[in-house]
Amino acid sequence: MKKSCVLALAGLAFGALPLLAEEPFGSRPSVLVPAGPAAPAEATGEPQPWGTSGFSALSLSTWGFTPLGDGQWSHFGSTGWSQRAATGNTTTCADVNLPTGSKVGFITTYTNDTDAGNDITYTLLDFQLSTSTSLQPFVFTTSGSPGIQRTLRTVTPNVVIDNTHAYVLCIAHDVGGAGNQSAGALVWYQLQVSPAPATATFPLDVPTTHPFFRFVEAMAASGLTGGCATNSFCPDQPVTRGQLAVFLSNALGLHFPN
Repeated sequence: MKKSCVLALAGLAFGALPLLAEEPFGSRPSVLVPAGPAAPAEATGEPQPWGTSGFSALSLSTWGFTPLGDGQWSHFGSTGWSQRAATGNTTTCADVNLPTGSKVGFITTYTNDTDAGNDITYTLLDFQLSTSTSLQPFVFTTSGSPGIQRTLRTVTPNVVIDNTHAYVLCIAHDVGGAGNQSAGALVWYQLQVSPAPATATFPLDVPTTHPFFRFVEAMAASGLTGGCATNSFCPDQPVTRGQLAVFLSNALGLHFPN
């Protein structure tokens, strides 16, 4: 779905929403991290863009957010801050493009809310295109929180990306809070192995009851392997160095100029 269409949908859905804001990537205030082993290594700023146990981070910078209406927005040089004027539509939105099947668990918000009476709101929108409906699986409002905050927010329940949907993160500032500022977001997600299909690609030696069925099917569906023969994967045969080269090159998308 084109960005202009998604933002138009967001504008319709958010016509009278409370307004959203962002915060500075340049400064590093203390990080509020939820307890428990599931939190990403947010405090170090070093995401792990591989595997299914670590977290990857999608960075949405201030300049990646598009204003939905006639509100006036200002960006402040290299600090990455965004501030809106005191009138008009004060919502900005950015597309959230992630691998299908990945699981969104956290969003880092960057806010400078110095106004006790006016807030900044982050909202993740899930547009279900086939049914023309939208969900809001994540909403966070600063509620007059003082000063600069870089905070890890939990998305509960986690959002599993389905790319027949469109996902948009919106930031809005309350109309009266012209001094409040924001600076984009980090969207933390985990890759997942696809669920097992109903039928087997290699029924002769990896039927649906095989303990590695789900993982072999994921490899087959991704194009990493075509098996060893018709309807066979040969799961118990050793892998040669040549076969390993094919697996790794396809899995990593290795491409170098000749």
